[in-house]
Amino acid sequence: MGLLTIFVPVSIGAFVVGLIAVVFLTAFLLSGVFGPTPEYEINNKNQLSPNSSAEFLGLLESLVDARANRKGMVEVLKDGPSFYGAELNAICHAQRSVNLEAYIFQKSTIGREYLEAVTERAKAGIHVNILLDAFGSGGTSRAFFRPLLEVGGEVRWYNSPTWYRLTRLDNRTHRELLIVDGRIGFVGGAGIADQWYSGLRGKPRWRDTMVQVEGEAVPNLQATFAENWVTANGELLVGDAY
Repeated sequence: MGLLTIFVPVSIGAFVVGLIAVVFLTAFLLSGVFGPTPEYEINNKNQLSPNSSAEFLGLLESLVDARANRKGMVEVLKDGPSFYGAELNAICHAQRSVNLEAYIFQKSTIGREYLEAVTERAKAGIHVNILLDAFGSGGTSRAFFRPLLEVGGEVRWYNSPTWYRLTRLDNRTHRELLIVDGRIGFVGGAGIADQWYSGLRGKPRWRDTMVQVEGEAVPNLQATFAENWVTANGELLVGDAY
């Protein structure tokens, strides 16, 4: 049996309009990804207070429209074996909630260790919420997280590609965040993948840093996570667990 081919006639005008629309949309998307970044310079540099002064801290507060947290503990964790161990330890001792946000979360040896840890906590009744960037973690499907989902954990992807988000495809979350019980937080530059953990394909592991935070700054990290969580899930995180 031969194939039946049907040709639908399209007027030249409609074709031209469609072509212009495609070119415009492509240019719009590319401009968001590759467009120039704003340039700035500091005026009156000679009037800047020393970095260690209260005046300099006040300047920073005014520039970023945020209050400095003066009470708490900050510990710098260098390289994967250090910060992955600290994060997994915090997850394993979670009593109320685990909120994790990552640009990169790969199906990997370290990724499976995280999955096992959060799944065990979810089984114990702990609220587990995982938010991943739809591009950076695009290779990690819901099937990977099935053990967690089956025991009540939540997994969402930030800004998944759909037709009504085409003009915002470059709006990604590059945040690497973990907040446990609203009491201890981790923030820095490393995702969850073996290139940070043990190296990949015979290459040495990537050099990176995470910061462990306790005290006044942790609610700020929780609020940062909640901002993208409500965008991806439509759920406001409130209550004692957070």
